[in-house]
Amino acid sequence: METFLAVAEERSFSRAAARLHRTQPAVSQAIAKLEGELGEVLFERSSRDGTLTDAGEVLREYAAKLLNLRNEASGALTELRQLHRGKLNLAANEYTCLYLLPLLDEFRRQNPRIKLAVQRTLASRISDEVLMHSVEFGVLSFRPDDAQVKSTVVYRDELAFVVNPKHPLAGAGKVSIRPGAIRIRAERPVPASAGAGVASGG
Repeated sequence: METFLAVAEERSFSRAAARLHRTQPAVSQAIAKLEGELGEVLFERSSRDGTLTDAGEVLREYAAKLLNLRNEASGALTELRQLHRGKLNLAANEYTCLYLLPLLDEFRRQNPRIKLAVQRTLASRISDEVLMHSVEFGVLSFRPDDAQVKSTVVYRDELAFVVNPKHPLAGAGKVSIRPGAIRIRAERPVPASAGAGVASGG
């Protein structure tokens, strides 16, 4: 298409060849091949100034649009590689979204031309969304078991375990949350004036 437009704009095969840094026979061969593919004659052979046929005039408009789109796409890809613009999709559940808010605000200030989209997803589904390429990455409050995804710890939270002051765990400095490490039974609510003991879990 670029060769066709060059001939149409220069109205000369020889000038088009010089513009494209090609030989005139190579330009003529490219035009003949295009005409063969389309099944239409694009230039008046009786004319020496590269006059377009009716089919050539129609193709010229579309060829210009195609080349413009190609140039725009190439520019967009270059900008994306340079992180000037683009879109970043990530998944998070309702809990981890709270931790993302200040980070998202800072990211937008530093990268104003990158569109950031947060998809609220069930924690159990986030690994699947990453594997299906629905999102670039996900934020979880636990390490996923799926061996196909790679996880990195970016933040550690502290949990507080609140119990009755008379509970055996009330005096513990730390409590493990491993399965079977804690046995909990239902108890009557403790009046507010009675106070509460706190054991933090790492």
